[in-house]
Amino acid sequence: MIFKLKKEISIKNLIKKISLNSIYYGNKKKLINNFCSIKYSNTRSLSFIENDNINQHKEIQGIVILKKKNSFIKNQIITKDPRLFFNKIVNFFFISELKEKNYPTKNFKDHYLKKNIKNTIISDNAFLGEKVTFGKNCYIGKNVVIYPGTRIGNNVVVLDNTVLGTFGMGYMKGTLTPHIGNLIIRDDVKIGSNCTVVRGTLENTIIGKSVKIGNNVNIGHNVKILDNTFISSSSVIAGGVKVEANCKLATGISVKNNVIIGKNSKIGIGTVVVKNVKKNSMIFGNPGKKIILLEKILWKI
Repeated sequence: MIFKLKKEISIKNLIKKISLNSIYYGNKKKLINNFCSIKYSNTRSLSFIENDNINQHKEIQGIVILKKKNSFIKNQIITKDPRLFFNKIVNFFFISELKEKNYPTKNFKDHYLKKNIKNTIISDNAFLGEKVTFGKNCYIGKNVVIYPGTRIGNNVVVLDNTVLGTFGMGYMKGTLTPHIGNLIIRDDVKIGSNCTVVRGTLENTIIGKSVKIGNNVNIGHNVKILDNTFISSSSVIAGGVKVEANCKLATGISVKNNVIIGKNSKIGIGTVVVKNVKKNSMIFGNPGKKIILLEKILWKI
């Protein structure tokens, strides 16, 4: 995703606003008008890379924040902690937007009720932030909180006390990681009680079609859960995880950040997933390992 500024700013003025030691190499007159992850780099963007092993030199068009100078990149900011530098910049320029998204005070529930969305029920004590969208035939349970910008498809069920689209509590040296992305929930999704689904940082968190999520599940920022996946109760999925289509995640599992779980895979009860899982795999244990036996016992969820 690309997050645009209200007006362009020179790289010189931008660096002055951030109280971290840094050196800039490149065009001194360079202007930026948007922030994005590195894969969306464009001529007027600012991105960061923590890993010094950069393979996509030709694709990088904007300014990049790095730890070490890279001779293949035209415009770069060198600083000790690229992520922290980037976080401070985004927090500075999006201070009002983040305040509204992180700490909404006005309940727009009545506004959505007036729209009379076909067969959609919103419980009396639900809290709905600004710019939330709904499809038809939805049910929003008691004490559900939906943060601003969340998008919900058709035939979605959200049970009591669940929180959708909140921000994550990741801090770096006292600086909160900015979550300027949103949460998108596709059609026919069912989400149990007491769940938390965090919106994205520079991406959207996405829950695919016909996904089923049990009670007390925590899903982190930028997670992608693809179609027809089942996640059983009391599971924790850390930020940046991708769970591909038709997977079954049993009760009480934990998935490390940025792990990919291949399609049609099954993760057994209480498993701790610390590395990528190939498609059609069965994983069990701590740390999770591939197994073949005991299928009937492990996958009954």
